Amino acid sequence: MEGVYQTDFIYLNGSFSEFGGKTNEYTGSLPAKNGTKGTFADCFRYRLSLVEGDGVNEKGKEIKIIVEVRAQCWFGPFALEATDPEIIKEASFSPDEDGVKEALKWLQIVYDNA
Repeated sequence: MEGVYQTDFIYLNGSFSEFGGKTNEYTGSLPAKNGTKGTFADCFRYRLSLVEGDGVNEKGKEIKIIVEVRAQCWFGPFALEATDPEIIKEASFSPDEDGVKEALKWLQIVYDNA
């Protein structure tokens, strides 16, 4: 069975780096389930990303913090930026390991029900 790559929060957060590490998002694609394997026209594409926001640390200093895990998915041949926003599905999850797990489950459900 095809499946969404099982990444984790540590990977997305740049292996323990502060936000802005080199891996604050993960993108992937899977073959379409409608029999068009081998073509990119109907691929299931997805992106997991950590969304930053403003926060304050224990010393009162303004810092960037992770405010949510965002999952986005769509079908088609193009990257997210080149895709019609109306066909992109999106959901937000808690900014932690559980949020990443829930986002992956959501992506798999969308793919399985396509």
